[in-house]
Amino acid sequence: MVQLSRAAAACSLARETNFDAVISMLREVLPQLSCSVPQFSYYNPILKPGLGKFMSIIKDAGVQGAMFMVLDVPLEETDILRMESSKNNIESVLHTTPTTPTDRMTSIVSVSKGFVYLEGYYQF
Repeated sequence: MVQLSRAAAACSLARETNFDAVISMLREVLPQLSCSVPQFSYYNPILKPGLGKFMSIIKDAGVQGAMFMVLDVPLEETDILRMESSKNNIESVLHTTPTTPTDRMTSIVSVSKGFVYLEGYYQF
């Protein structure tokens, strides 16, 4: 999985992908779809414009009612993200792994909206 993530990151960097390009693509593509498209992000792109403005930008791009997951924020630090997502009608999806302790997994499931993303481990 790590190799796949690194390959995807390298491809994205080679194509000079940036936040504005992703938002532009979302504005073009999302109106044509009849399903929600989960959005994945790290916290740094959210911090740059600020959480409120970020949510406004993705909502204006058509992410309304869709699922949104921030990959590098632990459960204990998701309160403000979940609150802002809810205010913007965006489901905050949390993630877990097969090795997550059961009590922690139960806590994650109890606050996640839409679904819980289960990260798997694969050997290639």
